[in-house]
Amino acid sequence: MIEKTDLYRAMRPEYITEIERSDDTLVPHCISAAESEVKTYLREAFDISAIFGAVGTDRNSLLVTFIADIAVYNLVELAPVGVDIEQVRLRYKRAIEWLKGVQTGTLKPDLPILENNIVNQAIVWGSKEKKINNY
Repeated sequence: MIEKTDLYRAMRPEYITEIERSDDTLVPHCISAAESEVKTYLREAFDISAIFGAVGTDRNSLLVTFIADIAVYNLVELAPVGVDIEQVRLRYKRAIEWLKGVQTGTLKPDLPILENNIVNQAIVWGSKEKKINNY
């Protein structure tokens, strides 16, 4: 769904180049891990194949931003010791909070919904409060 150039929204290109050095598999691995993490939150209620099959302007820009934030977080974890990653960490936490909100249904993103989704239909059950009668 996202490409290396999408990571430039969250981190400057020269920083990404510095972290990956000559390992061309590092960025694709971080992107793949980020997409997998996002899929775990969206899988129950949304059409994952439609969401991650979208290209160009058909992609949800907020979702692309959050996937890029998570991928950059994964990438920065591999950076040399001493790199200040507080801003990256805050963006990662924001992305995860948004995904949790989507997963619980408190946030309603503009994403394709699964057909015949019965997972989120609530079943209410219970009984009356127990009464004790002492005479």
